[in-house]
Amino acid sequence: MTKMTREERKLFDAQADHEAWSLAHEILEPWVRTTRPIGSDELTQVMEKALAPIEMELNRTRDVLGSLQAGMAPLEYVVSELARSRGLAGLEELKERLRVAGYDYTADKLLEGPREDGWGEHVNEILQLTGEEQVRIAWAFAQTFFCRSSGSLT
Repeated sequence: MTKMTREERKLFDAQADHEAWSLAHEILEPWVRTTRPIGSDELTQVMEKALAPIEMELNRTRDVLGSLQAGMAPLEYVVSELARSRGLAGLEELKERLRVAGYDYTADKLLEGPREDGWGEHVNEILQLTGEEQVRIAWAFAQTFFCRSSGSLT
């Protein structure tokens, strides 16, 4: 039996984590869907409250796995995915839209690291992010710049 490299182990663990949360979602989501027609607001709220953290973990594990598969830092991967979900070609088109909106410094320094005044509100103005998407960016930012496990600080 051969030993896995550190990168192979990270990818294997990310795949396993994503598969586990996918299975949890696959099991619970139909139950939540079937409770809605019953008409009990209390039951619906309880079921949706149970599903919410599973969906958040599913998205997190998708971002971890996707960034590893793409060979990108988590922040680069998430911002690229969100830009594409808005019909943009990717980061370069997002940077161009930031420049057009007058955010030249943000466009030039996008994804390079923390800034005192941040760049989130500029990106949000262009992409019109939901609260969940803002959480994704915050998680990816932390993974990219503050966590040793992301590989960016080692």
